[in-house]
Amino acid sequence: MSLISFANSRWGPPAGISLVRLLPAALASKLASSLADRVAAQVGSPLVEAVRTNQAVVRELPREHPEVDRAVRTVLRTMAKSYLVLFRLMRSGHAGLSKAGELDADLIAAATENLEAGRGLMYAGAHTVGLDLLLLLIGGLGYPIQALAYPESEASYAVTNRIRRSFGVDLSPTDFSSLRQAIKHLRGGGIVVTAVDRPDPRGELLEFFGRPARLLVGHARLAIRTGAPIMVGGTYQEESGRYRAVLLDMLESRPYQEHPTGEVALAQAVMRVHERFIRQRPDQWMMFYPVWPAPAKE
Repeated sequence: MSLISFANSRWGPPAGISLVRLLPAALASKLASSLADRVAAQVGSPLVEAVRTNQAVVRELPREHPEVDRAVRTVLRTMAKSYLVLFRLMRSGHAGLSKAGELDADLIAAATENLEAGRGLMYAGAHTVGLDLLLLLIGGLGYPIQALAYPESEASYAVTNRIRRSFGVDLSPTDFSSLRQAIKHLRGGGIVVTAVDRPDPRGELLEFFGRPARLLVGHARLAIRTGAPIMVGGTYQEESGRYRAVLLDMLESRPYQEHPTGEVALAQAVMRVHERFIRQRPDQWMMFYPVWPAPAKE
């Protein structure tokens, strides 16, 4: 079994949890970086190649550029350390959340304003570092939240999803039943949270970093159908090591209701916002699926 296969198995997260429990924080972090470097060295693995292609496109560099090599290692190291934070929070519970990161005041104010007005709110995030912590922080506020996630296709997802649910996050795999629930939730003045930057062959062609990418537009469809605004939010890690969730933009869905291709147009507007945010910190974009096909080798 390769290191990547092990990490995605049902044994991967428990092994990480054990590291946090048994080792001092500095040693666990050093070991996590070493393991990430070993994964980065597995040239040709789908995960490494996906990160390489994604980082090359965002940085507008050839896939074999030395800066892209460094970016692959940095992304994988950042991912490994962020999981250590997540596993450490399992032990500290809600009391430890404020030590690890925080929600920006503007984000909280916008969410509260919508809730008090009885309006539903669609949160559209991206897989930047700190997304998991954002879910835990929002779950701790007691807001009526439903989080839409991809089906637990890998055993490790089931473990990490249990962590999220333990912090009060109502997590449901995206299917017909959960989408019906999301419509009801938004119309009842609740918040629905999802990430919108993972590629999917069932999606629509949107422009992302100047290239066509097939991405889902369900968040735009839900917003238009219910009249809920879309809160575009981002997460990142500060130089101090703390994580922060920020409000990037608020997009009203009602102007798109009469648009002939409103769902695609609104989803495109969301991706424009994320594109600007990801470009600021490309090595904090934790996307491990190929958003764009790798170019054919000559």
